Amino acid sequence: MTQGEQVFITYGQQSNDKLLQYYGFVEPKNPADVYVVTNMLHALQDLPYLTITKERIQCVQQAGLLTSLEQMCAQLPGVIM
Repeated sequence: MTQGEQVFITYGQQSNDKLLQYYGFVEPKNPADVYVVTNMLHALQDLPYLTITKERIQCVQQAGLLTSLEQMCAQLPGVIM
C-alpha cells in the first residue's frame, strides 16, 4: 500500500437494518437484505380481504407453527446469512 492509495473495507453480508443501525448507511439493492415481520398472525388478521377463522388458528397451533408466526424473515433466494 502506498501513501494516498484508496483503501476498501467490507462489512460482510449484512442486512440494511444492521448496516443502518451500526454504521449509518444502507446499500441499494443489497442482496443480503432481509425483511422481518413480527407478529405475523396479527398482521394477517388485519387484512380486510383475508378471513382467518378460529379453526384455522387452532390448526396452525396444533401443528406447532403458531410460534413461528411471531417473527418471520424473508430474503432474496440464494442468500445465506
